[in-house]
Amino acid sequence: MAYLKKTYALVSLDDAAARLREGKGFRRPSIILTIDDGYRDNYTLAYPIIRKYGLPVTIYLTAGKIGGEQGLWIDEVEHALRNTECTVFSLERFLGKEALDISTHGGKKAAEKRLYAALRKKGSRERRDALQELFSVLGVPGPSVSARERIMMNWDEVREMSEWGVAFGAHTVSHPFLPAMPPDEARQEILDSKRVIEEKTEKTVRHFAVPNGKSDDFTPELAEFCKEAGFDTVVTTEPGTIRGSSDPYALPRILPPPPTYYFACEIARHLFRRTP
Repeated sequence: MAYLKKTYALVSLDDAAARLREGKGFRRPSIILTIDDGYRDNYTLAYPIIRKYGLPVTIYLTAGKIGGEQGLWIDEVEHALRNTECTVFSLERFLGKEALDISTHGGKKAAEKRLYAALRKKGSRERRDALQELFSVLGVPGPSVSARERIMMNWDEVREMSEWGVAFGAHTVSHPFLPAMPPDEARQEILDSKRVIEEKTEKTVRHFAVPNGKSDDFTPELAEFCKEAGFDTVVTTEPGTIRGSSDPYALPRILPPPPTYYFACEIARHLFRRTP
């Protein structure tokens, strides 16, 4: 963060949205900082750094998970694979007949990727069925394990950060694959997340992040709905930079890898590459 503050202009998402409304670009290379989901390390690790450097940050909350015991569905997959004593498993209904070797850390990470790809576009009920079957096959109690350490923020932590100046955006209630839902339910996921965060923070929520964030995770109809619902921006995880001509309801983001020198190179690669 010290590197970013020294090298670039750090811009709040509110300020960026105002420039986009006017069709303006940025006078110098600029960075908008965002964080997704609402994990507790946003409070324990990121928040002290945010305060130290006075960073303008927007955190998108999966509203239904804040203050609860469970994380997102992919966290349940990771928990099951990490805690099983099995070395090989299959989940024919969702992964086909192939037996997956999870005897090594690399094997478990590969299985996690396979499961993510297979379940990302499933509806909430089918995905829950898959998780229950996975826990059963792997012999791991769950998927709800109350003894586990809390991994999501609670509302007291959110309010403290909000009072300091951290902005919070909506990220749905349950982090579903929105296109798989009936349109009314998808719209309600978006609206309810906005409403809950506004009630808890007593501040208007102006920004929305698409769960998973790829081009097939959202639809033009939902983007138009977000505009009508009072959001100023919608962000994705499609790679790219924001310019004055960018669509405020389909903004790209950069997901830079660690360590710092890779992070710096990836940011520079996007900001300074030539465009037609």
